Parts: sequence; structure tokens; C-alpha cells
Amino acid sequence: MDENQRNQAEMEIGGQTPVSIGANGALEAPPKKKKSGFVIAIIIFAFLLLLGAGTFGMLKYREQQDIDASGEMISAFMKAYGRLHLEKAYELFHPDVRDSVIDEQAEKYRMSGLEGLESYLDLYFGGMELDYEVETSMKLSEEELEDLLSEIDDSYDADLDISKAYVYYVTEVFSGENGTLKVREEYFVGKEEEDWYIIAVTTDKIVKNDVSFSITDYLTEMLEDFMDLYSEAINECDGEKMEEAYSLMHPDMWDVFSEELLCLNSSEDMQEFVERRYALYGGFSVEYEILGINYLENVEWRPLLIQIENYFETEFDFHLRGVWAFDIEETAWGNNGTTVVQETFFMGEEDGEWYIIDIVTNEILSDTLVNPSQPTFTNASGGGYASAEEAIEQFFHAYEDYDLVGAYMTFHPAIRDIALEYACYRNGAGDVDEYEEMINDLFGDGLSITYTITQTMELSDDEAEALLSITWNDYGSNVNISDACLYLLEEHGEGSDASHDREELIFAGRDGNQWFLYNSIAIPEDMELSDYYY
Repeated sequence: MDENQRNQAEMEIGGQTPVSIGANGALEAPPKKKKSGFVIAIIIFAFLLLLGAGTFGMLKYREQQDIDASGEMISAFMKAYGRLHLEKAYELFHPDVRDSVIDEQAEKYRMSGLEGLESYLDLYFGGMELDYEVETSMKLSEEELEDLLSEIDDSYDADLDISKAYVYYVTEVFSGENGTLKVREEYFVGKEEEDWYIIAVTTDKIVKNDVSFSITDYLTEMLEDFMDLYSEAINECDGEKMEEAYSLMHPDMWDVFSEELLCLNSSEDMQEFVERRYALYGGFSVEYEILGINYLENVEWRPLLIQIENYFETEFDFHLRGVWAFDIEETAWGNNGTTVVQETFFMGEEDGEWYIIDIVTNEILSDTLVNPSQPTFTNASGGGYASAEEAIEQFFHAYEDYDLVGAYMTFHPAIRDIALEYACYRNGAGDVDEYEEMINDLFGDGLSITYTITQTMELSDDEAEALLSITWNDYGSNVNISDACLYLLEEHGEGSDASHDREELIFAGRDGNQWFLYNSIAIPEDMELSDYYY
């Protein structure tokens, strides 16, 4: 094929697939182009695949970090709680709910705080040990998290800003000498910014509970210890053992209670007190029966504390969530007779320790006690008065002359010495001379006292005997009181240096055919007699 033919052939197929002429003149197809687009697509797909795998791996890594960090909250809480380091354990809760959760737990177990709760748990289980198992965990959805935060806000008034949260299903086993408690609980752990906190705990179900412990049983043993020590101290005339008995009282209360106890019993110290008690009964034994046990909430306990403070003229700083009141009937006897009284022991917890807070005699049921060393005054002649009003008038006449001994001669002989001693004590005087000097320094010369009886309240014989016993204990045990009354007086004292107005409550009654005074005490203004007695 010459050159012209070759060109002609190429032109004829110019619109078709290009061809070329071989060396031997034959037509040949051109070489195929490489498909580079397909290769690039494969490369991009592979890259995206690797990128997706990397992102998925990163998400899984971060999720595992969240699980590890939130799970550490559970481990740390269980470790601290199992060692009864409750303050450290509850530090893991979110700050906005922490105090509310602690108060909730303290209220549940009627303890004054974490120290009280630690003590209670150890007593409850008899040496607590804690084992636990995390069964599973689950991340909360946005909707579940929103519902949980709403419940927390409703319960604790806490608006938490939690971005994510996990719930852990945990089985806890608390054990000790008193038994085992197995409980399944749900722990919610949330993340706020970069920090994780426990935000809520709910009990799913109690699997097992065979723990045998009662706080009332514990306090009953404490009451029994007091009674045993009290009886042994008197029988053995052992003042130190009596101190040991009263060491079960709250130390702040015991300081003032002991002074009052010794003063009312004309004793210098506890040794003299037990010796006088032994002589009074002629040997001593005591037994008691619990009539009732009541738990007083804080709102019930506070008014009682105010009454105690008013009686002792002292403010107490007790941090008590509540108090247990044990009403008992106590029978004490010896060679000289028997006394049966109803008393109330008030017992409370403060910072993990339990104490007797106060002991109150409510009523004397019977008293056959006869003290050979103390005469009776039935049908006594001399020393008494024809009426209560006459005794009251003589009482103030002696006061006007600063003659306190003469004033208290109007009191019943069985209690006049202790009543005068107690009056000195209540007014901060060491003896009668100092008390008289204090009054003289206050009013100066020419003291005049005027008074008006504004209210009178008659007492039954039983009421009078109970009030006499509560006021003076065994000193009034041989008084045959009758026709007793409470008198409320408005008084005005005027001297050369000062004047003074006050209200006074006087307790008077008849023994045989003679009238005597049994107590006098200044009281707050605008008081009703029923407020004092009931």
C-alpha cells in the first residue's frame, strides 16, 4: 500500500475507533488506556474505611475511659464505706446532693451525724464487714438521664448539670456477729465537666436480712448497767462505783446533776451520798419494770430540753437528733421499808456515743420507808403554824430582818436544813452568812416586802406527796402531808439602795394540825400554776 492509500484508509475510519497500520501493512487496534479513576475510587474507599474504623475505635476508647472513671467511683465508695470511713465515702457524692444524702441516712437510723451512723452500723452488725459485686452497668439514654436529674431535683432541690451518666447494678453483703444483710442497689454515676460523681443510689431489693439487733435492747442493757452499779454502790458504800454509774450520763448534764443531787441530800461528795442512802434504807436492793419506750423526735425533745435548762438554770449544747424515753416502775427496798416510784430515763446519742440525758421521778406509788435516824412530825407541836397564810407571812417577816435561818424555820423540820442550804446554793452563796450579806448589799437598810396571793391551787394528797418527793427526794418521805396548796404571789421588795418586783411560787401544806412551807421559788412573769405543775 502506497502513501496515498494509507492516508485514504485512515481518513475513512477517522470517526471510528482509532487504528494503526502494522509494519506488515495490516490494520492494528491502538493500545488500551489505563483505568486510573477506578483505582482512585478504591483508594478513597479504603481510606474512608480506615478512617471509620479509627473513629469507631476512638469512640470505643473514650467510652471505656468513661466506664473506667465512673466505675472507680463505685470501688472507692465501697472501700471507704466497708471500713466505716463514711465521711470519705460520701465525699464521692456530688457536692449539691451530698449534705442531703447524709441527712437522709442519719434521719433513717436516727443518728446525729456520720460519727453516730458509723457507730450504729458497727453495733447493728456486730463488727461490720462489706463485700460487693458489680453485676452490670449501663449508660443512660438522654431521656433516662433527663428523668433521673428531674427526680434528683425533686428530692434534693439540686439542679445538676450532668452531661452523661451510668447506672451500676451492685449486690452488697453486710455481715457481722449479728447476722447478714444482702441487698441489691443501683448506683448512678454522672459526669459534670471533667469530674465524675455519685449522684443517686436506690435500693432495688433486699435479698436477705437475718440481722438480730435492736437499739432499744442496747439502751435497755445500758439502763440495767446503771441500776446494777447504783445498787452495788449503795450496798458496798462505794462512792467510786456510784461515780461509775453516773458516768453513763452525758458529761455536761452530770456536772450540774451531781451538784444538785449532792446538795439535795446534804452530802459533800459521792461517798457521803452512798453512806446516807445505805443508812436511809438499811441495806439496799432495787429492781425495775419497763412500762413503755418512746422515741422523741427533735421537735418533741427540744421543749423537754428547755424545761431541763430552766430547772438547772444552765444552757446545754446537746447535738441530739432525738431521745429515747424509758418509763419504768422502780422498786427499792431495805430493812427500813420499800419505795415504789415511776421514773423516766431519757437516753440519747451524740457523735456516736449514747448517754443518759436526765432522770425524772414522775410519781411515788407507795412508800413504807421509815428512817430511824429521822423523826416523824405527825401531830407535831411547836414550829408549825395555824394556817399556810400565817407561815407565808412569817417567812417574809424574817426575810425583812435578813434572818434567813428564821425564815426557813417556817419550813417543815424534815426539810428546813436542806431547803436553806439549797437556797444558798441556787443564789451562789457559800453559806447562810454570805447569802444574808448578798441580800443586804442588794437592798441596803430598811428592807420592806409586800406581797399579794394572786392564784391558789389545791393538791390532792397523792399530788402533794409526788411533788414533795420530786422536790426533796427522801427528805420528805416521813412527812404526812395533807391539804396542800400551791400559792402564786406577786412581791415587791423595797430597801434604801434598791427595789425589786417578782413573782414567787410557794408550796405549803399541813402535817397533823400544823402548817408548814415546803418550797419557794422565783418564777417567770405571767405564769399559770398549771404550767408549773403539769
